[in-house]
Amino acid sequence: RDLVQEALDTEAVSHELCLDPEVAAVEMTDQLCREDGMDDMIARIRKTGANRLVVAACAFCVKKQQVHRMADLADLPVQCVAGVDVITSIITAAEKASGAEKDPAGGKTAFVIQPMVRQIRTGIFQVKTMSLAPGKGGDMFSRALVVGGGIAGMTAALAIAGQGFAVDLVEKSPALGGNLAWLHPGSEDLTAFLEDRKAAVLAHDRIRVHTRTCVHSTTGRPGLWETRLVPVHSADEDRPSHTDDAVLTDSSKGASSIHQVRHGAVVLAVGGNQADPGIATCETGPGIYTQKGFQQALDNNTIDTSAPVRVAMIQCWGSRQNGRNYCSRVCCPRCLEQALFLKNRNPDSQVHVFYRDMMTPGLLETLYTQARQAGILFFPYEKQNPPCLEPDDNGCRITWSDAILGRSMEMGVDYVVLATGVTPNLTLDLAQIFGADLDQFGFFGQADSKWRPVEALQPRVLACGLALEPANIASSLATARAAAARAVAILSQERVQPEHDMARVRNAYCSLCRLCIFACPYGARHVDHQAGVLVIDPLACQGCGICAAVCPSGAAVVDGISPTHMLDIINTALSGHG
Repeated sequence: RDLVQEALDTEAVSHELCLDPEVAAVEMTDQLCREDGMDDMIARIRKTGANRLVVAACAFCVKKQQVHRMADLADLPVQCVAGVDVITSIITAAEKASGAEKDPAGGKTAFVIQPMVRQIRTGIFQVKTMSLAPGKGGDMFSRALVVGGGIAGMTAALAIAGQGFAVDLVEKSPALGGNLAWLHPGSEDLTAFLEDRKAAVLAHDRIRVHTRTCVHSTTGRPGLWETRLVPVHSADEDRPSHTDDAVLTDSSKGASSIHQVRHGAVVLAVGGNQADPGIATCETGPGIYTQKGFQQALDNNTIDTSAPVRVAMIQCWGSRQNGRNYCSRVCCPRCLEQALFLKNRNPDSQVHVFYRDMMTPGLLETLYTQARQAGILFFPYEKQNPPCLEPDDNGCRITWSDAILGRSMEMGVDYVVLATGVTPNLTLDLAQIFGADLDQFGFFGQADSKWRPVEALQPRVLACGLALEPANIASSLATARAAAARAVAILSQERVQPEHDMARVRNAYCSLCRLCIFACPYGARHVDHQAGVLVIDPLACQGCGICAAVCPSGAAVVDGISPTHMLDIINTALSGHG
């Protein structure tokens, strides 16, 4: 702080900035972080009558939340307020100035003030051309559609309904629960959790539950969707293939007719399933199970675990290679739980785990430690040389190349358990009904894995659970809450206030050629046939400018980005004297 105060010449800054005739006033304060300092500054801003604002301060004071707060307090549109972090540049310039020979004519100005002034002027040019018009009306149906009644779908539906919005929850099977319906036996905590969640959903007055139903089609546009729901038993006659994995219905209330639901946001939570092992398992032959099949056999007492058994568990069977080159995150913990269950039932049981990498993140590492202590044996193998299986009358013979001994090994086991990994139930047809897409592995296509992880490029289309990415229960719940929070934020907006440059249409020049509609990667443009004009979706538009580039008549423009504006910014950034 002392370095900043020593280097900063406030009078020189004010003088330089006021050379611009459009700058109404320059106000100085060192109390912007305090509530009373903020209130005092807002009062001074209002007194000047300025209709645009540039906040030049430290990184904390110019972060998005703070800038938006100042805009609200000053009754200014968000797009007309810009934040500029000048403290970092002041410190950097002051440190350079302290070790350099100062300009006797300019003093501090030559080393510190001019770089800061150029930075502030860039912010000034940024807000100069922004429109003062308020955000556009957010025409939207204020209810949500959640496709999928597993634990992620139920969690998302409850979170959205808890904020006062109506929800249609759709599930293709006769009952809610999803994968927890087969995971929960043997775990009293999971059983109670699932039953509590189901009871809460069925009892909520803002949630309509549709079981044995599927999404057939949708009309309208984002935010104003009218989606057709079809009962499963009648859907086979007249439905596209995408509905196989997108089913929803109303068996809980006895409804079976085709009907329409209106919604402004959609959450895709259709879940996932185990991948096809590619070989015959115990559904068609003895000795070989998938993890799910083995768990069901244990729960149903099909396998006598009180007697010693010999079990081989092979991880990453058919996964983490071309076609499905990702870790499913749930196979290794499930393998260790099943192995420890066998050992607890009979310590004389022999359990052998063949693995490429044991993935036990966080506290799940204790399962691996417990398994080693229980006498469970672990054998590594390479992707190009997996264990070979040969079923026989007594179970199965397994052959593998031992990495430590350096030779081929063979043993007979009663059962083989294959961890095939997870594949999503989400289909391309269902995703594209709502303007979304899939990634290379068939999961939901995220707009951005870091900044918009549960959204499609169309921000009203969200996903969670196994439809979004491979996940355990905790991660599925987290993504469900994230999707619900985003859905609530969207449905709550009476007016969409853009936080960045946004495209607009000069209708006098527009011939409705629709080139911009086809070019827009965000699906943010459509024709209002009743009014005969092209309309921008302010929530979907990202201000990329592609529409302006393809428009042959110059009707498509981006607010805040004009040739004059951009040249002013470039000139200011490159000029040594502003």
